[in-house]
Amino acid sequence: MEENKLVTLKLVGFNESENRNLDSILTLAERSLTRPWRVMETASADFFLLSASSSKQIDTDPTLQKLPREQCIFCITDNNSINENTLNVDANGTPGLRALVELFNKISEQPSTISSQNTPTETKPTPSENLDFFDFEKGFLGLLLNTKNDIYSVKLLNKQDYAPLYINNLKDSYYSHHSLKQLADYMTEIENLSISSCSEIELLSYIKSESLKARPLKDLVWYATLKTSTGKAIKGYSSTDIVTLTQWPDLKLPDCIGYAKLATFMKNNVATLPIIAEQTKVPLAEIYPFYNACYLIGLVELKLEIELNQKKISTDRLELLSKIGTRLEQ
Repeated sequence: MEENKLVTLKLVGFNESENRNLDSILTLAERSLTRPWRVMETASADFFLLSASSSKQIDTDPTLQKLPREQCIFCITDNNSINENTLNVDANGTPGLRALVELFNKISEQPSTISSQNTPTETKPTPSENLDFFDFEKGFLGLLLNTKNDIYSVKLLNKQDYAPLYINNLKDSYYSHHSLKQLADYMTEIENLSISSCSEIELLSYIKSESLKARPLKDLVWYATLKTSTGKAIKGYSSTDIVTLTQWPDLKLPDCIGYAKLATFMKNNVATLPIIAEQTKVPLAEIYPFYNACYLIGLVELKLEIELNQKKISTDRLELLSKIGTRLEQ
């Protein structure tokens, strides 16, 4: 795998409690991992982490048998290893921190066995599917998602008069006297970005001198994704993915209100994006940026079956939401 390449991981067979435990372990492991790892909900990923129960069923379950063995990591509760990519877990499905770090680092250093990165197996794209994917690992967005520094500043090398943007990963916050819309020059930049670690004292001094408040880092990720997706589906997406929104994005976010109809449909229905496009009459190229932004801040949930609710948002409600959104953005 390429150096510093993001490694994607899909969890298979874990319950909600086990997912939370694994999320906590992965957060603690970030500093020690040689490459950044991120749990994805799409149908495909670089590696699949199977729960202890799923690991035992790999040879008998028809669905599990379709997973590429060379990309599977098996959780086990005893020493009966299925293969070398095994991870011992306790009764709660939680692995030891050191064991996870050692295994994940070993795997990420090995030559990749993935013949088609992030392309779903046994799935042919529909004619309308955009194969030129949006790569969220590049530019400003990639910097936000992959930088491991606790606190750091971001500067534009080609615009020295721009005040730096400060990120506090410990508090999932960012600080700037610019609004999200005014940060567009950062978001669309690919190469002329510079990051520097800074201390908490330096950050506090900047916050005090500029009279700044902490803003949610996820808002910055959401808007940066929306502005840079350029009508492309996010890397790892498949047209057969069945999705829904767990909740709306924040209405106060710039341009969010323009997606009110789409957000309402996706919150109340479970479907593929092509079906959503057909039902809402919104082109896929306009759906992708919104979907990508919601996906990267964890608002998208992958489902197994399509469920369509014919209830539609009224024109009056759309107009009301538009007025509310306009006021919130002022």
